[in-house]
Amino acid sequence: MMTHNILGIMRVIGLRGLLACVLAFSGSLVFAAPTSIEQLKSFGVQVKAAEGAFTQRTIGAQGQTAPDQKGTFVFERPGRFSWQVTQPYRQLILTDGKDLYQYDPDLSQVTVRSVGNSLGDSPAAVLFGNGQIDDLFILSPLPDQDGLAWLRAVPKQPDSGLRQIDMGLRDGLPVKLLLKDGFGQITQVDITELTPKTSLPADTFTFKLPPETDLVRLK
Repeated sequence: MMTHNILGIMRVIGLRGLLACVLAFSGSLVFAAPTSIEQLKSFGVQVKAAEGAFTQRTIGAQGQTAPDQKGTFVFERPGRFSWQVTQPYRQLILTDGKDLYQYDPDLSQVTVRSVGNSLGDSPAAVLFGNGQIDDLFILSPLPDQDGLAWLRAVPKQPDSGLRQIDMGLRDGLPVKLLLKDGFGQITQVDITELTPKTSLPADTFTFKLPPETDLVRLK
């Protein structure tokens, strides 16, 4: 009876039509693209280290725009990264996983503070943390836009200065972030040239105090 049913269907739509239906159905099951949340979690687990470049723009609550910042970054999980602004001024934020250094060459000053074992619910935790993003953020998918798979990450701590992060991913890598803080300020970060690395030089995250620079340790 089953054979007769199949033959009957084939007579109605034709062999080629039947094969096209089967291939379309099976393709939708096998080749379904991963969701934005799946891509982010995979990035957190599989990409242990990487380097890249960024452009950052901040828009105030009243619409005023600060000058664009450009620079480079490198990270190694868990929690070690260097975020270096090169334009329109120079600034370096670096952490070796224990201490976080912020260096302002124009001020000839470095501030350093302990970061413990976690980046907390800062934006850095999304990109450079240990991959356990569900512990810090509530994740929800957003509609695809501009060829990117989007998601929203909302900190679980209600007193956080960060309200939300919208992230766009392409081919499993983050390429755009929109950060909104509690004052309504939005910072857009465009990531380019992101290149996964299998290893990095041992001194990549070692801060070397420049000559004639003040070191201020914060609690």
